[in-house]
Amino acid sequence: MASTQIMADRLYKTTKILAPMVRCSTLPLRLLALRYGANTVYSEEIVDKKLIQCKRIENKLLGTIDFVSGDRDGSQLIFRTSRQQEQGKCVFQIGTATPDLAVQAARVVAGDVDSIDINMGCPKHFSVHSGMGVALTRDNERACSIVRALCGASLGIPVSCKIRLRETVDETVQLVRDLEAAGVQAIGVHARTASMRPKDKPHWHQLRQIVDAVSVPVIVNGNIWGPEEAKEVRALSGCSSVMSARGALKNLRVCFEPDIDVARTEMNDKHSLMRVIHDYVRLAIEYDNHGKNTKYVIQYMLKMNSSLGTTFGKAISSGKTRTMSDIAAVCGLNEYYTQVVATREAAQEALNGGGGGGGGGSGSSNNNNGQGETKIDAQTLGTAREYSDDFFYARPKKRQRMVGQPDVVMPPDFKKILSTWGSSQQHLVRKQQCPQYQHVDRAVASLHFDDVAKTSKALCFKAAVHVAGQKFVGQWAKSKTQATSKAAHVAIRELGIETQ
Repeated sequence: MASTQIMADRLYKTTKILAPMVRCSTLPLRLLALRYGANTVYSEEIVDKKLIQCKRIENKLLGTIDFVSGDRDGSQLIFRTSRQQEQGKCVFQIGTATPDLAVQAARVVAGDVDSIDINMGCPKHFSVHSGMGVALTRDNERACSIVRALCGASLGIPVSCKIRLRETVDETVQLVRDLEAAGVQAIGVHARTASMRPKDKPHWHQLRQIVDAVSVPVIVNGNIWGPEEAKEVRALSGCSSVMSARGALKNLRVCFEPDIDVARTEMNDKHSLMRVIHDYVRLAIEYDNHGKNTKYVIQYMLKMNSSLGTTFGKAISSGKTRTMSDIAAVCGLNEYYTQVVATREAAQEALNGGGGGGGGGSGSSNNNNGQGETKIDAQTLGTAREYSDDFFYARPKKRQRMVGQPDVVMPPDFKKILSTWGSSQQHLVRKQQCPQYQHVDRAVASLHFDDVAKTSKALCFKAAVHVAGQKFVGQWAKSKTQATSKAAHVAIRELGIETQ
């Protein structure tokens, strides 16, 4: 307990902290916050049942640790961390309602994060009706039983919690005392009650009594826009640290800027906001963040600055802006996006041992689901690789025209092979047997194909296939049909399926 309290003090005392925000506190925003001066960063809340289903993957391509859940629709990234940059700084927040599930979930990630935080402050219906979030603050004994279970689970890292104010100061004081007695090593306090909305002024005047009631670090959250508010609330409450949520989304640079005068100057500076957005998009590109999530965070930043109606805001919000490639184009980062993707694809090829046909997807594995290892027909694939994509990933009609032509080695029909293999896997549920294709990205073709003129507006595409509870992503292709064939090729190679 003594060693973990030292760890807790480093994380939670005299620090500036990025708050847990659903869909926002993913890896790119956390890393950018650290770059701008945050000392500690929280993950978004992950519900215990979802986390328990995850498997841990070392993503050598990105240098990250990924926690991925596999279901009938394929794999889904739940949490990603860069230990090289987040070591000693990352708090993982769990949504939970029971001690047993909390412990099971915490054990999944405990080796790759620096603290476990229990969400006791979310007032949303989806949390409260399940007994999570702010519902825990209305049941001190159940909240404390979760804390005791986590502290007694020998996780090797501190346990903290984040609460909201109760209806009276006395009730909040009793709650934090009970939580400290149960073993919690830091307490985050959102200075609003469950019924209060973000527009309501937080009750900073209640904080001093709460801070004085316990000896563990207390972190204050609520209307911390920058260093000026941080200084004021520290003086008023005596809290150990401050935590920013909406302030971070309004302007991340300003939020963690130590100089009050600089923060005042930049707070409503649109150029400062655009620098933040560009820095964020670069990190999203580098760490292969999903386009939909990246778009959501940018829109939230613009909304916080009343800028959704600007030309840039409309371009980002457009239905045509869906992928990271689209977002990079809107932000003027096409060249950077192309460079990062090309480097990543080259690295993927190296990891795959130089094999052709595209990079593997997240969550893929080199096994055949207990069916034994098999080999791809190297002679057939080697000969076929001498042909262009138009031949190697030919459409069915073109394939029919090839039949009977002299000196033509027919390339494998990857989609048919994968479909046939799936149907033979009787141990899988039907939905996992049937390959399901999804187009995941698009870009200007000249960025990825040397034989396409730079002035051409032709597009290229990237597809994924979900099969056997896994997701496989192919390389760029000049048509959507070729893209799905390339994805099928990757799945065949990674699953070790014979081509004949």
